[in-house]
Amino acid sequence: MIAFFLRCGYQIGKAIDHHRGLGNDADDNAHDVHSCAYKPVGEEIVYHIYADRLCITPNYLSSIVRRNSGLTVMQWINRHIIQQAKLQLKYSDLPVWQIAESLNFPNPSFFSKLFKRETSMTPGEYRNR
Repeated sequence: MIAFFLRCGYQIGKAIDHHRGLGNDADDNAHDVHSCAYKPVGEEIVYHIYADRLCITPNYLSSIVRRNSGLTVMQWINRHIIQQAKLQLKYSDLPVWQIAESLNFPNPSFFSKLFKRETSMTPGEYRNR
């Protein structure tokens, strides 16, 4: 999961700067925070480590994400991971295990459980509907 936040550092950093009064337009920063979620990862989320790297508290990081998206950090990340999974299921013939691997899940079972929890369907059911 650390890799997810490392790849998102610039966008979240810009949003933090904005909320500290150092940034540009709020709409641009909201877009930046949301756009970095499109670099999915399926490992367990440990966002406090990234907050430490930004020298902010996990609560402050959470408040920035909530302010820009209306979601918790976990909801925000999961939503975007599932969006990527849906695109791959709909527009590719990759087997579910390869989609899980491409999204950096530790195993297909973990991917399928998250997908079902978020969509009320298994990846196979989603693909075949």
